[in-house]
Amino acid sequence: MKNIFLGCLLTVALIAQTSMVTAQTTQALKMAKAWGYMQQANSSNAAKAHTLFSECAELGNAEAMNALGVQYRLGMGVGANTAMAQQWFVKAANTGYAKAWYNLGLMAKDSQQFTQAYQYFTKAASANETMGIYAQAYMQYKGLGCNQNYQQAAAQFAQTAYRGLQNGMYFYGLCLRNGYGVAAHKDSARYWLLQAAEKGYRMAADELASKEPEKATLAGSMAQRIKAAQALAPQQKANSYQKIPHQIAVSDVAGIYTGYLLKYDWSGQHVIEATPLQVTLNYHNDSLIGSWQEGDSLQIPLQALVTPKALVFGKMQYRKSNHYSPKGELTVFDKAQLQLTKTTDAVYVAGNIQQYLPGRNEPAKPQYVALVRSSSISSSQMLSVVNADGSLLSSKPLLAYPNPFGSSITVDFELTEAAPVTTQISTLQGKVVYSNAAGVLAAGHYTLPIQTQQISAGYYVVMIKYGKQVKSTKIVKL
Repeated sequence: MKNIFLGCLLTVALIAQTSMVTAQTTQALKMAKAWGYMQQANSSNAAKAHTLFSECAELGNAEAMNALGVQYRLGMGVGANTAMAQQWFVKAANTGYAKAWYNLGLMAKDSQQFTQAYQYFTKAASANETMGIYAQAYMQYKGLGCNQNYQQAAAQFAQTAYRGLQNGMYFYGLCLRNGYGVAAHKDSARYWLLQAAEKGYRMAADELASKEPEKATLAGSMAQRIKAAQALAPQQKANSYQKIPHQIAVSDVAGIYTGYLLKYDWSGQHVIEATPLQVTLNYHNDSLIGSWQEGDSLQIPLQALVTPKALVFGKMQYRKSNHYSPKGELTVFDKAQLQLTKTTDAVYVAGNIQQYLPGRNEPAKPQYVALVRSSSISSSQMLSVVNADGSLLSSKPLLAYPNPFGSSITVDFELTEAAPVTTQISTLQGKVVYSNAAGVLAAGHYTLPIQTQQISAGYYVVMIKYGKQVKSTKIVKL
């Protein structure tokens, strides 16, 4: 009797095991068929694939869940639905399917939620998912959603390059060619760029065709332009707080400004372009109008507003060439704000601007504008004056320019009421390398030029403490 009972249990177990194997085989066949439909790339077959993926996903198949997320995200075989895509990616990720974390990262990046995207890519990378490792490196390379770090990015690009990922090969080649995060090595750079180009990566072929890397040796006219741009700063008494007029006269704003536009690599430490810049400003119907001219070839109309201490530019959109897009890339800069400073001798416009690249759905590399008014426009040429509301300025962040800086940097801030003021520069770890206590300052707009020869190259935080409040911003010493 006992043997009969054991025999029955064994039979039931074998039947269950056989059923499970059969179910797994059926799922595998459905998945293979679904992927076959997807490869045929038409809406009818994509819809058939969607049906098969749905059946498998309902049975707990993580790969199918991720595939459904892709279909909803891209509108393949089903209407595009961001919420449904997110839902299926989350389900797949929660089962441990690492590619789903990567796909969640892509969705967040498309929405310019760069911090969230980086977190998702990090989860994919920690699970050793190749595309997740590459995406995390890409974010670190550009400083999107995280601290910019060439060294970590280069190491991860190398990891994906050795795995045969063409994107990784290309970016590792760039790191080796420019010396970003790794020692520059011309032959190794060429090897990896050739590997990527042979796999059909067009940008690798373009890079091989370029005579110089992005971070070329600063020599000749390029070096002279950089020095000239860095010299375009108001000459003020160092390490002394100086109160400046709350309202700069209209006659001191309109005019023709000449100087330079400096473009930096992603770290903000290396100048890769230095272009002569001329900006013409005049008033018309309660706004500034004029032109923005870079070099000899690019000239576009501009519109801006003047506040008591800044120029706020309206949206400008144009096609601009660069090292990676010699034929031009659509570029937008919107609501850029440049510092406006008047001294006894001149009027200066300076500051960092952040442009945006719609084609990449990302910010462009950091740029710095340095201009001085070379000629004024008479009051008879002005049509109207902008009366800016100074009360709004107190909510604006601390300004520090130029940034990156060399032997000096100017801190710019505003007090809405009298307060004791202290300015400090510290390392990212909190070590104070400069401190200047002013005592009590009256309400108003102030600048503090700081001599920085004693400060080593690197990343810092400049901080203004006034009363019980603190404002700070990151700066870079070259």
